[in-house]
Amino acid sequence: MASVNRKHAIFIHADGIGRGDDALGKLLIVKFLKEITEMPEESTPGFICLMNGAVKLACEGATDDAETVQLLKSLDAKGVQILCCGTCLKHFDLLNSLSVGVTSNMCDISTVLVNAEKVLTV
Repeated sequence: MASVNRKHAIFIHADGIGRGDDALGKLLIVKFLKEITEMPEESTPGFICLMNGAVKLACEGATDDAETVQLLKSLDAKGVQILCCGTCLKHFDLLNSLSVGVTSNMCDISTVLVNAEKVLTV
């Protein structure tokens, strides 16, 4: 398993980046995840926490771009822990559609974010 930085976490709260154009936002999140997968091992975050619409990124068929599932699987294979909000999965009726990561909860996600030395919010 790769040597990821367990002190760093990424918090993603939507299935796209930014406001103004949803199609552009979805393209940007794919590009962002690609960049993370190509980072040197020591720069790779230890955790990616997905909440609200971002849980769709980890579910096959939940977004227009299935590439996000593959990118997250690549990160998972590197040792990145991918935590998906269970309440959010339930809200979007995706509890049985999770393709990568684990169904988590507010307690675990909050603990990761509070204890991380660096948190990047996307």
